[in-house]
Amino acid sequence: MERIFGKIKRAKRKLDGKRITAKVMSAVLIASSMLNAFGPVAAYAAEPEMATVSLSETEHGKLAFDGTEDMTLAVEVGTDVTVDVTPDEGYFSDGITVFKGEEDGKAVDVKDGKATFTVEGDTIVTSTFYENGSVGSAALQPVEVDEGKAVTSIESYIRDHADAKYVGEGDELTRADVLTVTTNVIDGNKLPEGTLDALWADDDGDGMSDHWEAMLSQAVSHAVLFEVDPKADYYVGWAGADISGAKLTEWLAAENNADANMRDGFIVDEATGLVYVPKSYTEKNDKGEPIISTSRIQLVYTTSDKDAVATFDFNSDAADVAGNVADDGKLSVPVSSAITRVTLANDDDARNSINGRTIDSVTVNGIEYTPDMEMWEYDAATGALEFAMAPAGIHAMSVKMSDNLVKGVASFLRMPEPRMSINNIGTIEFKSAPWVGQTFYTTGVNHYNSYGMGGGYTRPAVEGNGRWESKTLQQAMGWQPVDLSQLNTTSASLMRGADIPAQDTAVGRIANDMHLALLCCHAGTQLDPSFNSNPNWNNPNDVDGDGSEWTDRYGQQFRVFQVSAGKAIVAVVCPTSHTQPGAGFFEIDWRVVAGKLSIHKSSANPGITDGNDCYSP
Repeated sequence: MERIFGKIKRAKRKLDGKRITAKVMSAVLIASSMLNAFGPVAAYAAEPEMATVSLSETEHGKLAFDGTEDMTLAVEVGTDVTVDVTPDEGYFSDGITVFKGEEDGKAVDVKDGKATFTVEGDTIVTSTFYENGSVGSAALQPVEVDEGKAVTSIESYIRDHADAKYVGEGDELTRADVLTVTTNVIDGNKLPEGTLDALWADDDGDGMSDHWEAMLSQAVSHAVLFEVDPKADYYVGWAGADISGAKLTEWLAAENNADANMRDGFIVDEATGLVYVPKSYTEKNDKGEPIISTSRIQLVYTTSDKDAVATFDFNSDAADVAGNVADDGKLSVPVSSAITRVTLANDDDARNSINGRTIDSVTVNGIEYTPDMEMWEYDAATGALEFAMAPAGIHAMSVKMSDNLVKGVASFLRMPEPRMSINNIGTIEFKSAPWVGQTFYTTGVNHYNSYGMGGGYTRPAVEGNGRWESKTLQQAMGWQPVDLSQLNTTSASLMRGADIPAQDTAVGRIANDMHLALLCCHAGTQLDPSFNSNPNWNNPNDVDGDGSEWTDRYGQQFRVFQVSAGKAIVAVVCPTSHTQPGAGFFEIDWRVVAGKLSIHKSSANPGITDGNDCYSP
């Protein structure tokens, strides 16, 4: 033993002041392991666990490690790494996404142009840069409840604020009707004249709005109409929104049908958000029963607050649920959010206790939504409830949760949890972070089937407020705005389809085969194989020569509509066949798989590695 140790010391003295080769270092490490096998010896520091951190290429901005120009670093696990985030002119970034191995991406906030995170393993870092004037990724992140006093019910709010001169006196409220409410929020910096006519004005005569980009949100919701006094002339409902920096600049009431004839006599109280609706507008069927929701109202709010939020009351009722669960309070959500995300689980105990089956129901604006209605789902990774309504349309939300033996059995048997109506079609591995408005193309087979696409094809989502076949293509191509909060899976008119194999594309890799059903779009616009609007294009026969008039190999276009940490909403379209292009919206998982490989390797023990060209100085 002493002879071995003596040889190691002589080798060390001999190498002092000289470059240590990898071969001699290996011999030293082998001898050290032999010494450890025989018993305690002089201590040699164990090599720490190392990890590689790579920055990906990005659009509309750049990422860099703080203090070095290298795009890849080798650091010890547990090290804090700071990334400089520099947007191009006209853009900004509010966060980076950190991908560790095969795990889902984690969002890290950017503050003063820097983002810092702790390295847990091999990591790829990316960021999405947003155009100035947009809300950015904040619209996609769950929001924590600001716990405190909150309105406990719609009824209590109306009792406290209803004007007796319209609804009369009374302690009892009777649910009499429902009012459909569309809450439009306009960016006053882009369109100071906050009216619907100004928003949809077609200045250049091309048939499409020239100002639709000023639309921050178009939330569709429902307000319960209550009767206070049977002798009074009006019902009352809570319809107005609480939006920071906003003014109610216009409102219009109409029939809730395709004719949309205007209706007079509505009264809107901007201060309370209450709407008074003449009882005479409630229609009845042959049995004398009210026909629900025969009226609708458009509310237009205009704000110049670039960080505008919609604020509403939140309540939770959690029985036998462990951990720190969100309590009553206020929620403030970026107004441009397509859906509303609320953090329910505030610690590990709560995250372990809550799953989708724990949630019995979610009540919004006095209307209870049960799991079978597909309006919400629970994200176990973030501990957040995701509700399929834009926050501008919400005044009060209440979540009822419970945990019991029956639910435990359901969990054991892996019974499905509630899901929202937009289908996930798999993973796309991007070379750099995707960005809103990005388009890319895939190869694959497109189908036309007059009987509809059958089993094995994933159904698309469309904007759920009618006229799907005339507008979905326009929306999917980015020619017309889409309210992402109103996307719902459809089974109607699915005569188009696409088989997309796993493949490499210009932006990255489609990681899995996709078999998509697409809406048959009577759009008044035909889409040629170059994905241009071409009224003269059709594919009525075997134009592409693939042997079948019912299929073609012109491929598909993807367009990105919303991006968050690891998830995105995309539209997929295929060219016209038999006078019908195909289109639909889907959710994807995404990750970045390639960073720049300019290695900076840091030593844990510079005293040993000084002079070794395997390490950076």
